[in-house]
Amino acid sequence: MKNYPKAAIENYRAGKISRREFMAQFSQWQKSQGMSFDTKGTADKNGTYLTYRGITAKIENGKLRWNKATAADLFTFQRQVDYAINQELQEITNACYYSDKAYNASRANDYEARAEYDKKKFYFLERAKKWAALWN
Repeated sequence: MKNYPKAAIENYRAGKISRREFMAQFSQWQKSQGMSFDTKGTADKNGTYLTYRGITAKIENGKLRWNKATAADLFTFQRQVDYAINQELQEITNACYYSDKAYNASRANDYEARAEYDKKKFYFLERAKKWAALWN
């Protein structure tokens, strides 16, 4: 990571700005670098919920639960969601790659290769569905 907010860190260490001001400036820097860890909490008569990147988890017995997954704390919940999203995108990328390979093999009249590429494409699409099922 580059371009840390040195001025904000130095001002905070020197006591020129409050902790709240430092947190606000650091948060703005994170957002400008594409890092967003915004988590929203809600509560109603049915329970307490946290939402991160569109995925809502319910707090039950000190654990976060959503669909088929659980997490012991907020940090773990955020990492699991990020990992699942990245894995799904990777599987879709792989499926697109093999779809293109199958198309090119078909154009070259290599039907055995096309069948093999199609098999790999469907394999990666199924894996993407499994990752997507984590939060859908």
